[in-house]
Amino acid sequence: MRKRSLVVLVSAVLCVGAGSIASGQSRFETLSHDAIPEVSGLQVVTVRDNALGACYVVFVMEPERTIGTVGHVEPPNLRAAAAALDARLADLSASFEQWRSEVPGTMAPNPLRYQWEATKAQHAFDLAAIQVAFDRLERRLDLLSDAPRLSATALPGPCASAPPARRPQ
Repeated sequence: MRKRSLVVLVSAVLCVGAGSIASGQSRFETLSHDAIPEVSGLQVVTVRDNALGACYVVFVMEPERTIGTVGHVEPPNLRAAAAALDARLADLSASFEQWRSEVPGTMAPNPLRYQWEATKAQHAFDLAAIQVAFDRLERRLDLLSDAPRLSATALPGPCASAPPARRPQ
């Protein structure tokens, strides 16, 4: 039953725009094709399977074309972010070494403070890299969203009229 429904579903979707092809010679025939104005993009197609003598009601939902409302944010330049990270880490290292050697015999500076600053600099770079990755994914999704996508559901339904008589071949 599941395979038959899948075959009917795929055939019905293909027949949505084409109607019936040579009514006595094709297995599937479109009996009716109606749009529901209250639900944008929803169409109801009644399809007859002439081989099985059964009819199906196919609900086809075409996606709405929407224009993006979210502004595009330029991703950060990873080379510039890496250079900024290197410069910040070099500054921290130089500052730590300078403070440590200023007065011999005094307490060393707290290394955790410098570790904390280094971790913050690394996280800033990580966020830039993540932003670049998300931008690539969004561009791929934009390319995919240009392709039409249909969703359809087929249910057994009543046949409104008698099947056409088959012509001898």
